[in-house]
Formats: sequence, C-alpha cells, structure tokens
Amino acid sequence: MKLWILSAGCYSDYHVVGVFDDDHKSNAENIAELIGGSVDANPFELNNCPYDEPPQGKHWFRGTMHRDGRCHYYSGSMLTEDGQKWCGRYSVPTHTTEWELRFEMYAIDGNAATKIANEIRTQILAGAMPESGPIP
Repeated sequence: MKLWILSAGCYSDYHVVGVFDDDHKSNAENIAELIGGSVDANPFELNNCPYDEPPQGKHWFRGTMHRDGRCHYYSGSMLTEDGQKWCGRYSVPTHTTEWELRFEMYAIDGNAATKIANEIRTQILAGAMPESGPIP
C-alpha cells in the first residue's frame, strides 16, 4: 500500500496535514488545493524502509532528548545487530522514570539531528503529535 503525504507551510511552519492511502489520494490533492499545501510526488510504501544506504550527505543518529531540551546522541550504524535496516522513528517510552524522547534518524550532522528531535519534542508536548511514529 502506498501512502501520500499532504503538507503545508515552510521552514519552521512546515507541517504534515494528513496521510492518505491510494484510495484517497484525490482527497489529498483537493485539500492541498484548498489550503495551499502540496502532496508529495513520491509516495511511501507502508512498512517499508526506502534506504539501502544512507541518503547522500546524511548520517545515522540515535539519541534521547529530555523534556527540558537536553539532548544526547551518537552517530552509528544504520543496521541492527541482526543486520536489519533501521528506519527513522521516535518514541516516548512509558517505562522510564523521567520523560524522554528517543529518536533514530538520518541527518546532515548532530546539530540537525538535535533540531529535528527538538521540533518533535515540542510538538509532542503541545499535544500535536502522537508519542511514537516514523521520521521520514
């Protein structure tokens, strides 16, 4: 199944408005026209990681960010111990004593990874994003 991403805004206002499957792609296009948004030209395959190798110029980062914005990360391998590929994702575990955002993503450098994680953190704390999901 293919997923079509409807987005709007730019720079710090850029946001995902909705995600649509093949059956509802025309709805996404109609909404995009109404709000001045856009539907990504390349759909995502559900449950599929598009990268066999890191995207050009990007590195794999894993880390945690605390509620107050403190961030710890490292650059590592994009493969799990059993050789499977990681896909970008984030989560807020419920079994920890202190709130923390865990993330895994491709980014240009550590500063970019921190900036992306911070945007996700603020959206979760504002109630605008679920506490886990993919990072495209």
